[in-house]
Amino acid sequence: MEATTLAHILDAAEGITKGESRHEVEDDHRATFYLGRPGQAMEARDVLAIEVGKGFVAITRRDDEGTLYVPVESVAAVHVRRAKTEEGRRTGF
Repeated sequence: MEATTLAHILDAAEGITKGESRHEVEDDHRATFYLGRPGQAMEARDVLAIEVGKGFVAITRRDDEGTLYVPVESVAAVHVRRAKTEEGRRTGF
């Protein structure tokens, strides 16, 4: 993916806000980045913040395991969804 395409996706995605130098995923949303080629992609789940640099993307996850730096071309897709809440869930057996 090209950096401009990724920036447009992040700007358009519901639940992602643009800050000064990076995009942040809102608390009530979850984002997953698919890195690599389709069919062989690695998932970077539960993303907190994204910074698009010159030729790279810095992905920071909510679990505070540091920041993942990848070439922007390795981003295959971005999935953003509302976080599941405990309300509305039923107990299952």
